[in-house]
Amino acid sequence: MLPEWEIVIQQIGMSFEIISLKEPISADQFSVVIVTTKGAKNEKDVLLHYLNSGGSILTEAEMGKWLFNIGTVPAFVNTIEPTKDPIFNGVLPGFI
Repeated sequence: MLPEWEIVIQQIGMSFEIISLKEPISADQFSVVIVTTKGAKNEKDVLLHYLNSGGSILTEAEMGKWLFNIGTVPAFVNTIEPTKDPIFNGVLPGFI
C-alpha cells in the first residue's frame, strides 16, 4: 500500500488489510478496495468482477487507465468553494 493511502485510512480511523487478488472477492468481504498497483490480467478480472457485483474501488488516474481502459486528462483544481452543506462550515474559500 502506498504511504499516502495508509495516512488517509489512519486519519479516518478505518481498519484495513492488504489482500491477494488470486481468488474472487465480494462486497460482503470488503466494502471498498484501494487499487495502487497494476496486476496481472487475472487480478484485473477479479477487480472488475468485484466492481460489477456491487463492490467499490478507489484508485488514482494511472490505475484507472489500466483497470478501465480509459484515457485521462490532467486538471488543476485550486479551490474548494463552500456550499450550504454543513460539511463545509469550517472551510474558507481558497483553502483546503
